[in-house]
Amino acid sequence: MVLLKNITGAVILLCVLLLGLLYSSAWNSSRVINPVKQSQILPKRRQPPVSPVPGDAPGRTDVQTMTSWSVPVVWEGTFDPVLLDSHYQPKNLTIAATVFAMGKYIRFLKKFLETMEQHFFTGFNVHVFVYTDRPNEVPQVKMASGRQRTVKTVPTLNRWQEITSSRMFLVQALIEEELRDYADFIFCMDVDSEFHGHWGTESLGDLVGVLHPDFYKSHRSTFTYERRPISKAYMAPEEGDFYYAMGVFGGNLQEVQQLCQTCAINFLNDSTKGIEAAWQEESHLNRLLYSSAWNSSGVIDPVKQSQILPKRRQPPVSPMPGDAPGRTDVQTMTSWSVPVVWEGTFDPVLLDSLYQPKNLTIAATVFAMGKYIKFLKKFLETMEQHFFTGFNVHVFVYTDRPNEVPQVKMASGRQRTVKTVPTLNRWQEITSSRMFWVQALIEEELLDYADFIFCMDVDSEFHGHWGTESLGDLVGVLHPDFYKSHRSTFTYERRPISKAYMAPEDGDYYYAMGVFGGNPKEVQRLCQTCAINFWDDRIKGIEAAWQEESHLNRYLWINKPSKVLSPEYQWQDFRPDSPEVHIIRFSGIVKYYAEIRPNWV
Repeated sequence: MVLLKNITGAVILLCVLLLGLLYSSAWNSSRVINPVKQSQILPKRRQPPVSPVPGDAPGRTDVQTMTSWSVPVVWEGTFDPVLLDSHYQPKNLTIAATVFAMGKYIRFLKKFLETMEQHFFTGFNVHVFVYTDRPNEVPQVKMASGRQRTVKTVPTLNRWQEITSSRMFLVQALIEEELRDYADFIFCMDVDSEFHGHWGTESLGDLVGVLHPDFYKSHRSTFTYERRPISKAYMAPEEGDFYYAMGVFGGNLQEVQQLCQTCAINFLNDSTKGIEAAWQEESHLNRLLYSSAWNSSGVIDPVKQSQILPKRRQPPVSPMPGDAPGRTDVQTMTSWSVPVVWEGTFDPVLLDSLYQPKNLTIAATVFAMGKYIKFLKKFLETMEQHFFTGFNVHVFVYTDRPNEVPQVKMASGRQRTVKTVPTLNRWQEITSSRMFWVQALIEEELLDYADFIFCMDVDSEFHGHWGTESLGDLVGVLHPDFYKSHRSTFTYERRPISKAYMAPEDGDYYYAMGVFGGNPKEVQRLCQTCAINFWDDRIKGIEAAWQEESHLNRYLWINKPSKVLSPEYQWQDFRPDSPEVHIIRFSGIVKYYAEIRPNWV
């Protein structure tokens, strides 16, 4: 933990001023979409300009006062605090701050808050958010006018590594849910620290890091970066500018939320591989701040930390299936004017012939964990017969039993890759973990390789043609239990505390988790969002009603699919025939859960 020293002597505050745009939406390329909130994250009031630059004051010659990417390194003597604070006072800024006082660390909170009152943005609106598992022990500290404190109760965590990682989820959720149209800047700080001198507007920037006192005079070869390439925090020997402390970071709300989302999802990616970065979130913070500094003129990917636009443009998805002779007995168009694909609404021969010259590659993922490996052979065999026949197909099989993966002959242009993953005992963990693994696969291997991807359940078989009629930027499948029902009967998550929450008036359809897909960029965004929302829930000690299916339905309600597939594409073998279902293309088999799910009751 880093002591918040006097800025007149020892704190070296690095204001990294980035443009840092988030992903653009598939539905409105002129807007910026937050991949966790699933809605626009542009603040309702524009951030005030951060000027004048601290370095405009008489400078220092004994220390580095400018980075190689031309932003100031803030030292005492490089700014005029009276001038800067007077410049910002009329703007009526609100500065948010977070501090985590977990377990026995509650003992440090009183001194932290008392010294904060004396030195941190005095004369400004300040709102301190205290996260603790001991709310009854939070001390009463008198606060000046315009300053307030809110206590957030969180579950007890026993490992300090879990506390440092969990705060990334909690901070991004705080920004999303409460601060977006309220605060102008935010700082996240360690509780086992005290303030000793003025800390004011000289520290403001879009993205702010603090140089670690152990390394600010050292060469990067001595920095304790994460050095294992398998980790998302990996820094190669030739990489790195500074070594940043985890004890303080901040900036404008959009940038800090992006930072927290990135570190959180990368930490979880590491967790699914069974590794933990050398210095946990500090390692991920350093990776992100290094990448951000050199990508400030472009789009920063909050998971990959670089541009995620595919190297080859997605082919246009046309003509639409609905252009063929239609159906009058079923809904063939959504309220947002995209097709619902049923047999009889498209010409499969025409569509496939239009796409054949495009040399598409279709990726597919399937998870065969534990005893579910028994279903893989039939899945792969029937896939060869019906799924995008005549196209390039690459199937990625995730399993904890790689030696039991069956050998199935594949046609020319089709291949299979086996990915070994750790054993998970709860089936709920399997369904949630696949979101992390799929987004990591897309990021690491598919963005410049595959044109589309589908994620499917292994305990299913193909029975009929599945081809280019199913392609779209974001594709969902109607659940066979609910496609004829009113939304009031849908088994959405109904607890407002959950990130998967759907109000009674919310929802269009109920989508099945057994199949979803689209172009790699959109599916990656979906998986990132569901993954981080699932973990937000987990930190609160809750689990959505139907785990990732609940989060999927929340996401697809806000981010409308560009193609909706009928229940033909996700039927269930135990169901009787239905007159509107003319063909079954893919169907879940009958099984006894007690035999294949270790914790089934």
